[in-house]
Amino acid sequence: MRGEIVANEGPLEMGGAGKGPKLVDYLLYEPEDTGILWIKFNRPERMNALIGNSQENGTVAKVGEYMRAGDDDPNIRVIVLTGVGRGFCSGADMRRDTDPSLTGDNFTGNRGTEEGPDAARQHFFHGFTHLHRDISVIRKPTVAMINGPAVGSGMDMALHCDIRVGCENTRFIGYQQLGQIIENGGSYYLPKMVGLG
Repeated sequence: MRGEIVANEGPLEMGGAGKGPKLVDYLLYEPEDTGILWIKFNRPERMNALIGNSQENGTVAKVGEYMRAGDDDPNIRVIVLTGVGRGFCSGADMRRDTDPSLTGDNFTGNRGTEEGPDAARQHFFHGFTHLHRDISVIRKPTVAMINGPAVGSGMDMALHCDIRVGCENTRFIGYQQLGQIIENGGSYYLPKMVGLG
């Protein structure tokens, strides 16, 4: 039986596992009695675009937090990452007008706050890359159920999972449309998953 858990103000008490993650509306945490933990991107109106990046309430950081909570819960046997609606994850939401009620105060958005020619590299290296890598070190099996486009960081998160299951609408799309290279481990994992030819 699926027990959907919705966002709340404080930490969630999980059966026998102590404190759970602090829940947010844009990422669902749904443990089942069968031992499956469903983590679902929940912004279908934006094709499940990510909010922020390295901040505490950024979507990628919350995915890691939810996965660690599932990893520590003895009742969870497998963790499944998927999206609500017709897309898995459309990557970073490049709009800067994200509703502050979703992100909290002092949220810097997708590009960080530092200035200068090296700011973007420092921002991604120190504040973002480790979040994707953290998915790879979860002890329990992780499955990405890719129900549509997996773009940018969405693709990277899917590649860091142990198993990927797609459908006829699954597409992997990198960062080239924004003039960026595949980062966050994607350039390492993608050729290993799909081959070189």
